[in-house]
Order: sequence, then structure tokens, then C-alpha cells
Amino acid sequence: MSDLTKGVVTEDHDPKGGYRVEVSLPAQRDKKIWCDVATFYASAKGGACFLPETGDEVLVAYLDGDESQAIVVGSLFTQRTPPPAQLHRDGRSHARGFQTSSGAMISFDDEAQTVVVSMGAAAIALTPTGATVSDEAGNSIQLDNVGGRIVSNGDFTLEAAGSITIEAGADLAAEAGKGVEIKADDDVGIEAGKNVGIEADNDVGFEAGKGVSVSAASDIGFNAGANFGVAAAQDVGIDAGIDAKIKAGARAELEGQAGATVEGGSNATLRGGAVTTVAGAIVQIN
Repeated sequence: MSDLTKGVVTEDHDPKGGYRVEVSLPAQRDKKIWCDVATFYASAKGGACFLPETGDEVLVAYLDGDESQAIVVGSLFTQRTPPPAQLHRDGRSHARGFQTSSGAMISFDDEAQTVVVSMGAAAIALTPTGATVSDEAGNSIQLDNVGGRIVSNGDFTLEAAGSITIEAGADLAAEAGKGVEIKADDDVGIEAGKNVGIEADNDVGFEAGKGVSVSAASDIGFNAGANFGVAAAQDVGIDAGIDAKIKAGARAELEGQAGATVEGGSNATLRGGAVTTVAGAIVQIN
């Protein structure tokens, strides 16, 4: 191969459908010839495609000195077509990489120890200690040797065709500026090795299409800072294996719109620390 010359690409669309460009040769009074383009990888099932664009300055070689076998063997940066500033500025290369005319870039920066794939404000950055994926909206996924973080400036949906498992070696916290909703077509289970706490600044409501069951291997306690009410459209039952106690700091009332019954299978005691009153239109004791 001999006879190297410079040229400028005037057409990058090959009318014969090949991998060629048309080049104007200033050294030959701007004569135009079609040239094959050399690449570092060409195969029947793959290859590297970096075809020079119209206006690019290229280096042309003639195979065996034959002008009809002209080959573009490389592209040249010039003052008119300088290298990308992100990769080369102030007369020195700051990183190695590729950048397309639209701004898509892959850069390898040994000094900063980063590999960056970017398109505008969207980027994937890799470092020895982690990775960051970000976009122009400010959404990001950050991973490093301390942990990870997902940031969304709008809604965030986690969806899977199968199951989703969230597991934490320490605490797991879920916090919302408004409501939190847990919904399942089947059962929802909450299980703890120790305590389960439910706390609200206002009301806490439990609602079921059928029954609600509260069960404990030991004690169950209900405590209210003000009133505590139990209401049912039908019956309310309190059943204890041993004792059942209803206690009030002031008065305790047992009232039924039809009747009220206090019954003991063995003994029944009605007792007052001071006065005990039994009143009715008719009082029957027997």
C-alpha cells in the first residue's frame, strides 16, 4: 500500500449499497472518488461501523498504487472539525472514548477512574466503588460501597410478572407524605418476632367484608386516652376462660334497650363500695 493523501468526505450514502464514501481530493484539484472504508473489525455476522460523515477529513491510501482501489484508512481532527471537548481540550486528552455528532458518548477517564455512557443529561457512570444511572428529569439510581438509593421526581412503579421480595438485614421503613395502601387479591399477613405497633395521630380503623379476628397467645390490651367504644349491628360477646372484668375510673354502665342480664353459672355478686342501688318500675328478687 502506498500513495497516501488527504481528502474530504462529500457523500456518505453509497448508491451501490456498500460500505463506501465519496471523497474529494484537494491535491488532485478536488477530484472525487469512491473509497472503501477500513475498520478494525469486519465480519459476516458482526463488526464495528464508524463510517465517516460528510465534511469529515480523512486519510486515503491506494492499494498497490491503484486509484481504483482507494481505501479510507482513518479520519483526521482539524481546526474545522476539532475533537470533542469532553475528551480533548487545551491540547491534551482528558479521556479516551467515542462521541457521535448528536452527542451520544462513551468515555474512559483513567485520571478520574470513571467510565461514562451518556446521551444529553442522561448518563450511566461507573467507578471502582459504585455506579450511578441518571436522567435529565433528575431521577437516579445510585449504588456504592455504603449502600444504594433510588430517587424519582414523579411516580415510581415496581412491577414483576412473578413475586417481589424485599428483605432487609436490619430495619425496613416505609414512609409516605400522604397515604399508604396495601392491597391484595388474597391474604395479607404481618408477622413479627417480637412486637407489632400501629400508631396514628388521629383514628385507626379496621374494616373487613366478613369477620375481624384478634388473637394472642398471651394478653390483649386496649387502651384509650378518651372514650373506647365497641359497636355491632347484632350481638357483642365477651368470653373468657377464667375471669372477665370491666372496670372504670368513674362510672360503669350496663344498658340494654330491651333488657340487661348479669348471670353467673355459680355465684353472681352486685357490690358497691358505698351505696348500691337497684331500681325499676317493679323490682323482683328471687
